[in-house]
Amino acid sequence: MIRVRLENIGILQEANILLNGLTVISGLNNTGKSTVGKTLFSIFHGVQSYKLDFPKAKIRYLAKDFFDLLSETVDKNQANLYVHKSADKIASEYGVQGIDEYVNRDFSYVPDGKRQFVQERVSKLKERLQQIKSPDFEFDVLASTVMDTFRKELGRNSKNVFADESINGSVCILHDSLEDILLSLTNNNLILHEDGFKQLQSNPLFSEVNYIETPFLIDEMDRFHDIMNVRNPSITSHKEAMLYKMVAPKSDEDVIEAALRKKRMEDLSEEIAKVLPGSIEYENRFVYQCDGHEFDLSTLATGMKSYAMLQLLLQNGYLPEEALLIIDEPEIHLHPAWQLLYAEMLVLMVKKLHIYLVIATHSPYFLQALDIFQEKHELGDKVHFYLAESQAKGAVISNIDGNLEKSYNLMAEPILTLRKYRDEMQEQTDERS
Repeated sequence: MIRVRLENIGILQEANILLNGLTVISGLNNTGKSTVGKTLFSIFHGVQSYKLDFPKAKIRYLAKDFFDLLSETVDKNQANLYVHKSADKIASEYGVQGIDEYVNRDFSYVPDGKRQFVQERVSKLKERLQQIKSPDFEFDVLASTVMDTFRKELGRNSKNVFADESINGSVCILHDSLEDILLSLTNNNLILHEDGFKQLQSNPLFSEVNYIETPFLIDEMDRFHDIMNVRNPSITSHKEAMLYKMVAPKSDEDVIEAALRKKRMEDLSEEIAKVLPGSIEYENRFVYQCDGHEFDLSTLATGMKSYAMLQLLLQNGYLPEEALLIIDEPEIHLHPAWQLLYAEMLVLMVKKLHIYLVIATHSPYFLQALDIFQEKHELGDKVHFYLAESQAKGAVISNIDGNLEKSYNLMAEPILTLRKYRDEMQEQTDERS
């Protein structure tokens, strides 16, 4: 079980939520529901990006100087082996340890005319090697990665504007032995706390982090695929991360993971096929194929795109066990009948795939569907409901397990208002007649 506590982040004054399977946050617009998802994505995507990119970044940091050193210190036979290789490729083949060993060689054989150049390269590489081995440097890179994502998701004014200036914003994660403030906000300056993130580095809590905000991202898949063929795109926002995962199957999957992924697809394929009986394939462009027909993805009904995004995440290997999936107001683009199907499928994903699922909703209809299906499929203590409400000093998100009527009543007010108008209009009609 993971507990997340947010204080004075975005428009939130306070949120204290449990992640233990299905977490549902309901409430009106502009009550901080999306802030929770964006904060979770920022932190855990930032940590994952660091763990994936830092080893490669270290190599890139050393590559040019190491290439220059090699070009002046290897014999002609070795030099011929490197002719068609980039500096990054050569450095990757050596690795950090290999580069470290190479720069500590005896270069007394180098001719006098090249000696100063070689000594300068060796000195610079030794300095950089010492730098990248420093825990402080590693933390600085991690902090920079998380801060870039956090600011992109929540903007530069990330601290609660309704709070007093003297009050800081903070994010705290509690899990087993992990109980540390990870970051704080002072006058919109983001500060990461080293002890908490060191624990998070060794135990990242989630195997993957996915944030679905809109099904219309499906329409951008071809464009993003074309960008990937030209360069490695920057993945610093939840939209870019989702596009990448829909376009690019997981590349480091082993045979066991592949078998488990296929089993997860089988477990959910029947539910997905109720709305999306075909499949998405790539043939010079992404298309939807069904019953021998082929369709542009942009022509799919928006509700079908919602299902297609989940299908692609499963198909490409990004919903393994212990993954965190955040979905923002999924009911918006779904017909009431499909809302029921979608709600049941989400509950089954938690039960069968063993993932963490955070849903933000402002629909009493969808909220009730989730409640009924979680009971039908016996999620038990793996489901928690929360209500987001605006207050004078920012929104507050509180637990409403066993008391969903509080949310139903709040979100059903517009329906009651319409009924009142209709009754009044009927009374006026009756009086005139």
